[in-house]
Amino acid sequence: YDLRGLMIGAEGTVVADFTDAGTIHIHGENWAARSITPLRKGQRVFVRSMDGLVLAVEPVEENT
Repeated sequence: YDLRGLMIGAEGTVVADFTDAGTIHIHGENWAARSITPLRKGQRVFVRSMDGLVLAVEPVEENT
């Protein structure tokens, strides 16, 4: 079971506004996440790496 392979590159949704550390919903579960970019509730993010059980995320670029 490759958890890292399942998570890296996957998209999730921010549970509540956060700066630096917070929570995202991904694959039906809530996960601890970190981001260098402030994120807002409902924003789509993708996982770029994992450190233990903490996901490093970046916002998904929205096409406008």
